[in-house]
Amino acid sequence: MDFSFSDEQQLLRQTVRRYTQENLIPLETELRGRHWIPRPESDPINDALRDKAKALGFWNLNVPKVFGGLEMGSVDQTIIAEESSRAFLPEGISTGIRSGISGILYRSTILDNPRLKEKYFDPVLRGEKTGPGLLQTEPQSGSDPAGIQCFAEDKGDHWLINGDKGPVGADTGVAEDFYHLLATTNRDQRRSAIKSFLIDSDQPGFEYVRNISLIGGMRHVCQISFHDYVLPKENMIDEEGFAAGQASIGRSRQGYKIPVGVSQGPQLVAKCERGVEMAIAWAKQRITFGQPIASRQAIQWMLADSAVDIEAMRWMCYKEAWMIDQGEPAQHIGAIQKVFCTESGTRVMSRVIQIFGAAGMTDDLPLGRAWVGMRHQQIGHGSVEMMRFIIARNMLRD
Repeated sequence: MDFSFSDEQQLLRQTVRRYTQENLIPLETELRGRHWIPRPESDPINDALRDKAKALGFWNLNVPKVFGGLEMGSVDQTIIAEESSRAFLPEGISTGIRSGISGILYRSTILDNPRLKEKYFDPVLRGEKTGPGLLQTEPQSGSDPAGIQCFAEDKGDHWLINGDKGPVGADTGVAEDFYHLLATTNRDQRRSAIKSFLIDSDQPGFEYVRNISLIGGMRHVCQISFHDYVLPKENMIDEEGFAAGQASIGRSRQGYKIPVGVSQGPQLVAKCERGVEMAIAWAKQRITFGQPIASRQAIQWMLADSAVDIEAMRWMCYKEAWMIDQGEPAQHIGAIQKVFCTESGTRVMSRVIQIFGAAGMTDDLPLGRAWVGMRHQQIGHGSVEMMRFIIARNMLRD
């Protein structure tokens, strides 16, 4: 494995960092103290960022060239994800950079169906529609998606959908134009009876129930219910819905013959590194007992431990990306990276807050929001316990 970056990749890193410094980090001051900005309030900001990113060519990074995308490799996408995530932005504000569209939209049942392609694939590709958000988690089935209870009844000429979904990330929740719904046709058969559907959010029977605020209001999730939702038969896009749902969760489980996007690890690396940079500057100027706290061994060790964590996190992310670009199976390293990066990232951000003391707990700084986001990622998109199960299963396999 070559640990160096090419000249082109170095230029890519510099370009994205400049974009972040000029367009994203200034929003931290403008939006200080705000943890979640719902649409449509966030639309003007997101629209402006999207236009700037598109002008630089940071749009549809992993979309195949046949559809007008860049077909960018995973290492390059990891560079972009890392550099563009240095800003501490409130939920609801994106970087403007788009890796691509959900892998579920590349299913032949969509691309070979002119109506579905025109309604879902094409407008998402152009950026005219948002979606599909994944509706997999239910109040009674989180890490056990095979236990889905949301029911899809075959009525001959249509499907009838009933059931509850949530918690769903509210930063994509109520704002999505349509969703990738996983529902069962037989609750006793578990995963074999789960199917994949495309669901429009503006139709009768779709109910956005409520926002559920997470710790300190720093993030939101939402609850969605279906009441006799009538769905055309052709909107069932995958008989093997369980596998399709798992592919939607992480890139190393993607399974579709398209370039894949990046996981959340590089985002955590960037925020941890930026947080430590802020902590270093603070430790050099904060005076106690006549000396800057940077001279205290307790502070130095927190910084050193954080540097160790960040370095390991970064190269774990790039190893996963490199393996994917080489066409090697990456499920195992993906699970390892998920566990290590989310747990290490939470530790690093906790140390940063500790170095800032009381100031780190206030809305004057975005550190608390970042910590909550990292803590949330130990649960969402596959809990660290499930990742450990995957790791151990791979280790024990004959």
